[in-house]
Amino acid sequence: MMDMGYPLHLIDLLAKLYRKQLTKVKVAGTLSEWFHVKKGVRQGCVLSPYLFNILEEMVMRETLDGFQGGLQIGGQKDTNLRYADDTSCWPLRRQNYRSLWIT
Repeated sequence: MMDMGYPLHLIDLLAKLYRKQLTKVKVAGTLSEWFHVKKGVRQGCVLSPYLFNILEEMVMRETLDGFQGGLQIGGQKDTNLRYADDTSCWPLRRQNYRSLWIT
């Protein structure tokens, strides 16, 4: 997030929010013991969609770095389409598609 220009105090605040999380789950009406959450975002948290979008942006920037493919739409070259939690990358040629996923 620092590479994307987010201020350090905001990154620190988010880290503190997620550090040392504990939760319980209910299975068949029985509540589990407390356990540490190691991955994911908080279900129902208003920040979760934003954190997902930030992560997706970071992944797409790295994936498309140096990518030359794409589609011309309305005079503008687009390399990907993103909607909610679905992403599509558009290579111009088969060789470009391979270059997206093979490093």
